[in-house]
Amino acid sequence: MFTKRWSLSKPAYPVQVDRAVRIPVSDGIELDADIYRPAGAEQCPAIVGLHGYSKAKQVTPSMPVAMGAGRNGEVEAGDPVFFARRGYAHVIVNARGTGASGGVFNYQGPIETRDGAEVVEWAAQQPWCDGNVGLAGQSYFSIMALRVAAARPPSLKAIYSPWGRTSSYHGYYLGGILSARMLSHWPLTLDNLRYESLGESYLGPEEFSARLERARRDPELLSVPTLAAALAERRTPAQKLMVDFIVHPFATELFWTDRDADVSAIEVPSVLGACWGSYGLHLSGSLHDFEQLRAPGQLLVGPPIYLDRPIYQLGYDQLRWFDQWLKGIESGLEEEPRVRVFVPGKGDWLEREEWPLPETRWTPFNLHAGGLLSEHEFFPDEGATSFEDTYNQRGSLTFTTPKLVESTTLVGPARLELFASTTDDEVLWFASLWDVPPDGEPELLTRGWLRGTLRAVDEDRSTGWQAHHPFAERTPVEPGEINRYTINLVATARHLPPGHRIALKLACSDHEPVVGVGGMMGSGRLTRPQPAWLTVHHEYEHPSCVHLPVVSGNVIGTFMSGGDPAIRAPV
Repeated sequence: MFTKRWSLSKPAYPVQVDRAVRIPVSDGIELDADIYRPAGAEQCPAIVGLHGYSKAKQVTPSMPVAMGAGRNGEVEAGDPVFFARRGYAHVIVNARGTGASGGVFNYQGPIETRDGAEVVEWAAQQPWCDGNVGLAGQSYFSIMALRVAAARPPSLKAIYSPWGRTSSYHGYYLGGILSARMLSHWPLTLDNLRYESLGESYLGPEEFSARLERARRDPELLSVPTLAAALAERRTPAQKLMVDFIVHPFATELFWTDRDADVSAIEVPSVLGACWGSYGLHLSGSLHDFEQLRAPGQLLVGPPIYLDRPIYQLGYDQLRWFDQWLKGIESGLEEEPRVRVFVPGKGDWLEREEWPLPETRWTPFNLHAGGLLSEHEFFPDEGATSFEDTYNQRGSLTFTTPKLVESTTLVGPARLELFASTTDDEVLWFASLWDVPPDGEPELLTRGWLRGTLRAVDEDRSTGWQAHHPFAERTPVEPGEINRYTINLVATARHLPPGHRIALKLACSDHEPVVGVGGMMGSGRLTRPQPAWLTVHHEYEHPSCVHLPVVSGNVIGTFMSGGDPAIRAPV
């Protein structure tokens, strides 16, 4: 790739592959790596990737296909041949306790982070390296890149880490609700996993045993066969890992905080981001991390399609980043906007200097009787609307706007203030935002989740557009009592032409059919096996309302009449 002002490193080198390289770390174990590097180059920068999956899957040439279309999602390193041909060594390393690496798996914890920092310094000291190192790859690779960057190894010069996050808890407990599908599946994808439970060391034997016994009686968990078997058996390494996740249900527990990274400690230039379709896994964490980033950086949020596997998209974008920061090749990056977001429905990109976008107007849409979603204030005596949620009958409520008259663009997070009651002593809220075209099927834009007993909000750490839930302890839900539930909907983007409607759906499960990888990652959470009657209140005393992130259009607002000028009054 080149322009009139700059050009990227050219594919000028044959590729040398060093397989099964053993990398020693400070406690005596060795990590296993494959290294792709430019043959004939005296010295070059290194790009390091850290993961827990099959090494062969990362490096075997194959035609890219959509994630889930016959290929697992853990193929995340990027193309090592692409970088080696352009003058970089690509070092792909298995985490301890996975693959052919030694030791016991630390699940992205402080020991694994220390290993990653030591690998960075090991690579910098190799005779084929010029001392400049970057970190790259998606998902697991990006999660570890952020942790290692926050540890600040001296030779690290830049990271390219979209589809990552610094909070482990929020990858599995969005809104405090455990992702049963993700937890049932992900530990099984780790290669040659060797893991010993960390629960007793974090909680102590007595507390761990008490929590395990409670979990073994929890009807929500017992309704998921894989998790029920893990709790009963705790036999395989994957089952032990699942149980450790289950017995730590609060974000403030040391098991989770040990695995968090302080993104504000990162000093090297960093690319963060995800795609709009990853609202159920990476997107909210990446956006939160970018807001906290103090180093030079960029945010990239792409179309709602996860990258094909093996990953090859963004290769030139990564190359430009590393050419600038590892090779010192001026490519004009510092002159460009820090934020690039794709707008579905419009098919192009917005570029800005900050996130959320500065022109955003969070516009209140109130929940009304009859399933209406409108900017109009509440009417007298609107009361409430109810639905039933049982194991066999997962009910829901949908509130829909009138047809939009103006072309309207939404970009950003939304905040739902919901006043509701239940006949149960717990409630799991699933909120979803939809684009409803005049013809065709509604399209899911994003979701939000909240466990009722974890509804407490820290107002000092909240913003107008997102609430901060500590997820630290349970607040009882009393049957029949009206409570306020502040639900964060993960950021989305959509251009809505005239005639489209916006819909908000409320349910206590996510059991409707899903489309694509984004839908799969955003669903499959625990549900309540007990039947309940749910009531949503919408009146002046209980003003249920969602604030939508309007960046253009909707100046006058929606029309109850639909805005049709052809309508004539009777003579």
